[in-house]
Amino acid sequence: LSRGTTKTMIENLGEPQVVRKNGTYHHQLMGSSTKVIPFGSFDQLALGISWGDVSTAYRSTGIPNIEVFSGTSEEQVAKVRKMVKLSFILKSRIVKNFLMGRLDKKPDGPRDEKREKARMFLWGKVSDDNQEVEARLETPNGYTLTAKTSVLIAQKILNGEYLKNYHFNSNLIGIPISVANQTTFMGKFSDQIINYILEKGSLFSLTS
Repeated sequence: LSRGTTKTMIENLGEPQVVRKNGTYHHQLMGSSTKVIPFGSFDQLALGISWGDVSTAYRSTGIPNIEVFSGTSEEQVAKVRKMVKLSFILKSRIVKNFLMGRLDKKPDGPRDEKREKARMFLWGKVSDDNQEVEARLETPNGYTLTAKTSVLIAQKILNGEYLKNYHFNSNLIGIPISVANQTTFMGKFSDQIINYILEKGSLFSLTS
């Protein structure tokens, strides 16, 4: 993890998981929501987490119920559940400042060779009363992916391929499809499913 991501996690210590239900934010105990996600070639235990998509995916899609999951292990889930009992301590500014100080003495993120070897697996699920659609995507590590998609966004803006006013990426230029058409590093996936997800949901660990 990068130093910035880790600092965000430290700031959230002791806080509940945030999900969206019926269009509004709801809190639930960290560690209370888990699921085994089928990534195609393997299944992975995942833990419900607070993530930006709970906000952005709702505004870009209108989906009223959103939850984000991240891959984890049984051991990590057990640790998270134990930490819930210590929430009153973990919320302390003194504790967080201490952890921040220790973090600042460590490397600011994964080394180049580690990033080059790392892969990221994404899963998205969107459903209503009549149908259910899932999508899976394999990409480079999140930092390389962010850098490459940022360049593609800039290229599209310079080429005039954008909408005016305020938009999220999925509404503005459809990044997942654009990346897939222009490069090969994101792997192969179904355009039909991706189009549906872009219209109804988000290419992240979402359920509705």
